[in-house]
Amino acid sequence: MGYGEWHPGDPIGFGNDIGAPEVPYMSYGPRKREDEVDEEELKKEREERDRRYTSKKISDDAWKLYLEHRYGEALIFINRALEYDGEESNTWNRKGAILDGLNRFEEAIENYNIAIELEDSEIYKNNKAEVLIEWAYSLKDKREYEKALEKINESIDIFQNISYKTCESEAYNLKGLILEEMGETLNAFNAYKKAVEHVRDDDECKGSYKRNRDHLLQYIEDDKFECPKCGNTLMITDNFCNICGAKFEEPLHKKDKSKTHYSDGVTVIEFDDED
Repeated sequence: MGYGEWHPGDPIGFGNDIGAPEVPYMSYGPRKREDEVDEEELKKEREERDRRYTSKKISDDAWKLYLEHRYGEALIFINRALEYDGEESNTWNRKGAILDGLNRFEEAIENYNIAIELEDSEIYKNNKAEVLIEWAYSLKDKREYEKALEKINESIDIFQNISYKTCESEAYNLKGLILEEMGETLNAFNAYKKAVEHVRDDDECKGSYKRNRDHLLQYIEDDKFECPKCGNTLMITDNFCNICGAKFEEPLHKKDKSKTHYSDGVTVIEFDDED
């Protein structure tokens, strides 16, 4: 080895350092400018964490009140939570549920829309669809059938585009109820059929939907006629219209021997969902 080369045992820096191991530079002087911590930035981060934590805690308190059906108090808390953090999607989702509990359906939908805008969640979309069903029920009870049908169709549109859905069959059943009260018997029948097709693991609901569907058998196919006054579809044995009140001297009745009928002359339709 030539003179001046580094040998094991020599201190680092001895000779020309040829063969010496690499040792990270260690400085005991002031920190470099690029390594300095921005104290103002740290303060902002701490405040942000505190703000989000406070918002979540208040939101959780609001949800406890909601679960106890104390909707008015829950709304006060959830609004306070949003004052601390308006970017948390679940807080808006919870506010939607609280407003639904207060039957403030339009406001509930607005809050679900904000939640969905912040986070494209199927849970939020399903919750929105559920509120639309409740809104449609409310409108139906007020006999505002066109508006009720509009809301239930919105709900069904949502269900058709998500995989997580809790009450799609109920939406179709309600659509059937609305259409039936509007006198649209065949469309109501088809809606009930959809309700039966979409029901999940609920024999009681399935039985109810089947009854709604099957009682309309007497009004469809060839064994029907339209009220000459309002156009409502009527059973061939009816002698009055349940929509406009028109009466007929004799019940219209016919039979087609080529088909199987009930004893009252109504066509039997077979379904593939029978147990």
